[in-house]
Amino acid sequence: MAEFAQLFPDAEFVVQSGAGHFPWLDDAAWSVTATAGFLE
Repeated sequence: MAEFAQLFPDAEFVVQSGAGHFPWLDDAAWSVTATAGFLE
């Protein structure tokens, strides 16, 4: 996936360490921060 992200200008590849099937529940603060950064 990191290689795919390199194809897009200004792309940022992020990985949530230890994420399970519901990463937004596993670490809600991380998910909100990552999503907010994408939307800005």
